[in-house]
Amino acid sequence: MFSAGDRALVKFVDFAYGGEGVGRVDNFVVFAPYTAPGDEAEVEIVEAKKRFARGRLVRVVNPSPLRV
Repeated sequence: MFSAGDRALVKFVDFAYGGEGVGRVDNFVVFAPYTAPGDEAEVEIVEAKKRFARGRLVRVVNPSPLRV
């Protein structure tokens, strides 16, 4: 679904073990550090696999109320 270098708007829903945010785009899982559940963020894909991708936070579009 994604390739390295692609950008996507991701809605984060949970934390993964290790602290990365877990988000979804059309039911495809994206992991990215420095995100929180409830964030909607622009992410640049740095690694794409068949079932998931890892990304780099570009900017938080809509911050989560969980942020302090």
